[in-house]
Amino acid sequence: MASSDRARSVRAAFVAIAVGATITSSSCGDFERTNPFDPAVPVTLTIQGPDSSFAQFDTLRFTVTTDPVYDHDPPEWGIGPLRRIANDGRYEVGAIELFGGRSTKMPITVRIGPRTATKVVDVTFQPVTFRARICDTDAREIAFSALGNAGVVCTVVLDKRGGLIGRNLVDAPPFPLVARALDNSVVTVGQFVRAFTTVGNGSTAVVYTYGPLADTVTVTVRQEVAGLTPQPSSCSPNGIKLTVGQNVQLSAGAPGYDGNQRLVADQAEVQRVAASVRWSVVGFTPWNAPVVPASATSDGLVTAMGEGWATVLGTTVNAGRTISVYCFVNVT
Repeated sequence: MASSDRARSVRAAFVAIAVGATITSSSCGDFERTNPFDPAVPVTLTIQGPDSSFAQFDTLRFTVTTDPVYDHDPPEWGIGPLRRIANDGRYEVGAIELFGGRSTKMPITVRIGPRTATKVVDVTFQPVTFRARICDTDAREIAFSALGNAGVVCTVVLDKRGGLIGRNLVDAPPFPLVARALDNSVVTVGQFVRAFTTVGNGSTAVVYTYGPLADTVTVTVRQEVAGLTPQPSSCSPNGIKLTVGQNVQLSAGAPGYDGNQRLVADQAEVQRVAASVRWSVVGFTPWNAPVVPASATSDGLVTAMGEGWATVLGTTVNAGRTISVYCFVNVT
C-alpha cells in the first residue's frame, strides 16, 4: 500500500474511534440523568385498588404503576411495613383475603427497588345478618312459670359473606345493641340490654336491634302455683287450740305463690290446685301419749282425741312440683 493510502486509513480509524467515544459518552450521560433505578431520580409509584372493603373473605386486588414507566423488577407487596401479601401470579398485582371481623385502617405497601408507596384501605365490615337467641336454649322462644325470672339473649352479627363480625355485642362499633319489650307489663329489659326479667303473666316479643338490623325473641309467662296458704290462719305459728272431741276443717288456698314466692294472680288456678290437697297427721307430742292427740281425714277434717300437739300436713303435686302446707293443732 502506498504511504498516502496508509495515512488515510489511520486517520479514518481515529475518526471512527472519536465518533464512537462521543456517542457512548453522550448516551451514558443521558442514562445517568434518567435512570429510574437511581434513587436520586424522581419516580412516582401509584397503587391502584379499592379504597374500602365491607366483608370478610373479600379478595382485594391492587396494581402499581410507575411514572415514568420503566422495566422494573417484580414489586414486593405487604400489609403495613412487614407482612407480605401474595403476588397472585402477576408481578404487578397484590391480593389479600380479609378475615377477623375487626374494622381497621389497613395500609397496603409496595416496594420497587429503593422506592415504596402506601395506600390505606378503610376496612369497615358491614353487618348484614343479625340473630338473637335465648342463651340457655338457643331458641327464639322461652316460657317461664314465675315472676322475677331472668333470661339472657345471645346475639351474633354476620357480614354479607357470613363472616362473624361480633358475638354477644352490647356496645360495639359501629352500632349499639338496643332492646325493647313490646309489652312492659310482661317483661322488662334491664340496663344490661341482653337481659330481661319477667314481671307479669302474658306473652310478648322482645325486639333486639343492631343498627338497621333487628331480630326478636318471644317470652311467655304463666305463673304456676308452687305454694299455698293453710286455713284457718291460726294454723301457724301458734297452732289451732282444740279440746278433746272438737273438730276443725282445714283447707289450703289463697294467697298462692309461684316458685319465686311471688303472689299468683290467677285465683282460679290457685283454687284448682288447692282442691287437690290431701291431709294426714305426720307427727305428735308427747310421743308416749296414751291417745294420739288428733286424727285427720284426707279432705282435712281434724278431730281432737287427746292432750298434746299434732302436726297435720297437706300435700299435692302441681306441674311436677310437690306443694306442702302445715297446720299445728294443740289439744287440751
